[in-house]
Amino acid sequence: MILIVIIMMACVFSCSEDKVVNEEPATLNFTNQYPADGADSIPLFTRFSWEHENPTGIVNYYDLYLGTNSNPPLVHPDIFETNYYPFKLHDSTTYFWRIVVRDRDQNEYTGPTWSFSALNGPPTQPANPIPPADTTVPPAPIELQWESSELDDEAMEFDVYFGTEANPPLFESNRTSMVININDLENHTDYFWKIVARDESGHETTGDIWQFTAENFAPTAPSNPFPANNATGIGIDFTFSWLSEDTEDDAISYDLYLGTEIDPPLEMNNLTINNLFSPWRKVALAEQTLQAIYDAQIEWRTTGHGTYTLNGVTASSANPNGFNTIGVTIDSTDVYSYVMTATTNTFTCTATANIDHDVHVDTRTIDQTGELTNTINDLNTPFEASSTYYWKIIAWDTYDDSTVGPVWQFTTGTE
Repeated sequence: MILIVIIMMACVFSCSEDKVVNEEPATLNFTNQYPADGADSIPLFTRFSWEHENPTGIVNYYDLYLGTNSNPPLVHPDIFETNYYPFKLHDSTTYFWRIVVRDRDQNEYTGPTWSFSALNGPPTQPANPIPPADTTVPPAPIELQWESSELDDEAMEFDVYFGTEANPPLFESNRTSMVININDLENHTDYFWKIVARDESGHETTGDIWQFTAENFAPTAPSNPFPANNATGIGIDFTFSWLSEDTEDDAISYDLYLGTEIDPPLEMNNLTINNLFSPWRKVALAEQTLQAIYDAQIEWRTTGHGTYTLNGVTASSANPNGFNTIGVTIDSTDVYSYVMTATTNTFTCTATANIDHDVHVDTRTIDQTGELTNTINDLNTPFEASSTYYWKIIAWDTYDDSTVGPVWQFTTGTE
């Protein structure tokens, strides 16, 4: 009997050493709680957060108490994270809150009670404009963009003020997106704009006035000419070339001034050939192509209207119009097209050379006996030997801004 009592007492003392009753969490101090104690103007839609060190690794659970009296009720137990969205708060209201910490053995520590005031505030001030303030943009359609947020989780709308005045007028009101398209920007013009953000409770925040300039940059001055300036002995069959670029990647067209005067007259305009112009050489190639077509058609007629194939298209006596319109490529930039028609007694071939956007038309008609009528509308007169020529290029972009190149000169050879 005495042995049983001794064993029971030993068990009681041993068990009391293994279990510490009412053990509190390792750290009792809260830090960085939000909302802070005494804070005001807290947004109605707020994430509560706190920090609680736990060096022992014991798992803590948190109970959130929140209400409008100094002894707030429990609103959510067993929070595992150290932050929580409880509910949307009421405007212009003072709240009290505290956190109760529980460890895995249900030991508890009640933190202090904090207070704060909730207020439905206005949207944040519009910011981060696109284009950025005081920048330059091309005079092309543009998207104005900005950023603003509503901390109370209310819908927002925006009034856009835009114009050329330093205090811009209202352009559009009650816009629900933070992007607006502006289509008509004038070149060489300063624009001003601002945004007024408004929430569904009527609170407004006015942004700063931003400014940007719509300014197009003309192409670079034509350079690197061929023939080079003051070159001599230039043959009369050559290729003009020069360089000009547009920093905004606008399309460029060119006017060529050429002649024997120091101030040469306009030779051709609206050239869109990417810095290359060789009219006489290309006309010669075009005429050679047309002659080859003509010779083939003579053979086709004189051999009894057999079949003839050009560029994969076949014409025959049963289908004399089989060629119809066929494009013949002279080089990578120009197309020489032609239309062939045939009747009982005549065959007509009309060719159009689209050479650097200057039309060269050549019409040849042969009758049943093979007589030829030839009408050619040629380009300007080719160069003469042993002569000095002056030339320059004016480069234009799509906004009609231009850059005039220098006047260059060259002298042709004797032949």
